[in-house]
This record gives sequence, C-alpha cells and structure tokens, in this order.
Amino acid sequence: MTASKYLRFIVPALPVAIGAMALLGWSFHIELFKRGLASGVAMNPATAIGFMLLGLEACRRQARAMLPDGLGHLALWLVCAASAAKLLDLVMHTSFGIDQIFYSSLLDLEPDRPSRMAPNTALCFMLMSAAML
Repeated sequence: MTASKYLRFIVPALPVAIGAMALLGWSFHIELFKRGLASGVAMNPATAIGFMLLGLEACRRQARAMLPDGLGHLALWLVCAASAAKLLDLVMHTSFGIDQIFYSSLLDLEPDRPSRMAPNTALCFMLMSAAML
C-alpha cells in the first residue's frame, strides 16, 4: 500500500480522534484533552461530537463500508440541524442551547471562559454536512 492510500484513511480519522479526545477530557477532567496546547478555551462537547460524526461518515465512505447509507445520512442531518440551531441562536437570539446539552453541569463551572460552539465552527459544520449530503 502506498502512502497516499494510507492517508485516505488517516485523514478522515483525525477529526474522530480529536473529538474523542475532547470528550475524554470532559469525562475525566483532563484539561490537555479539552483545551489542547494552544488554546485557553475548551472544545465544546457538541463540537467534538460534530467532528466525530463528520469524520466517521468520511471514514465510512473511504472504506466503502457495508454500513447502510441511511446511517451516514442521519449523522450528517444531525450535524446540519445542530449547527443550524446554533446559528439561529446567534442570529435570531433564540435559545436552542444545542451547545449546552452535553456536560452542561461542567460547562457552567467555567463562567470566565465559556465553552460554546463558535459561529465559524457552526457555519463550517453546516456547509460541510450539506456538501456531504
């Protein structure tokens, strides 16, 4: 197998690994996993799940897995809907709170550095999931 064939499987797996590490950080209070080295703001759990779902769908497509397409489409629709809800929160001042569903008790413990899904992340997730659909 050439290097390019390995990269076809490694690159889509990176967002899955990053998202999983962030969720492990939230679960076991590992700051390095939540925040990384360069950032003072922790990755929001909803963002981590979005990364994982998009990455898993990309992996499924690369591997041409026997999983049904419906599962992948469901994952993409979930990411698209969650990111659209976050954008609506920002634009229309609604309160879906999609980025406060997971680990909400831990998110509230950091009032000086709130961990919310960034608007650019929500927009990119929505565009990426729409493109993959």
